Amino acid sequence: MLLCQEGTMAKYEYHHLGRTWVCWTDNVVVTWLQMSAHVVTCAIQIPSTGEQFICSAVYTFNTVAEGTQVWEEFQGTRAAYSNLSLPWIIIGDFNKTLGSSEHSRAQDYRFDQMCMRHFQEAITDCLVTDFPY
Repeated sequence: MLLCQEGTMAKYEYHHLGRTWVCWTDNVVVTWLQMSAHVVTCAIQIPSTGEQFICSAVYTFNTVAEGTQVWEEFQGTRAAYSNLSLPWIIIGDFNKTLGSSEHSRAQDYRFDQMCMRHFQEAITDCLVTDFPY
């Protein structure tokens, strides 16, 4: 982990480009919970409002095996921090879709049904909801 400046963190020990950067302002308290090649998870507190939540920032590779690792990591995160009773937001680039209709080439994207099913199962198992844009 390399601290670039106050309020900014990147994970260079997992990838030479850092891959996932997390930045915040001084009026937010960020507590690092866990980090991997694909996910940075932290607890966020906004002292002025008392709000708290867990945030996982995601950037996955395109391979099936690495996608499966991310889903397993989500399940571990849910198990590890569910005792905190905090809302959990997961943001980022999954390089996967929950359904072929979400892909720009939906007609050609049917080959990846197993990846979509694993992604759907992880979302269900972790008790999170997709908010489509």
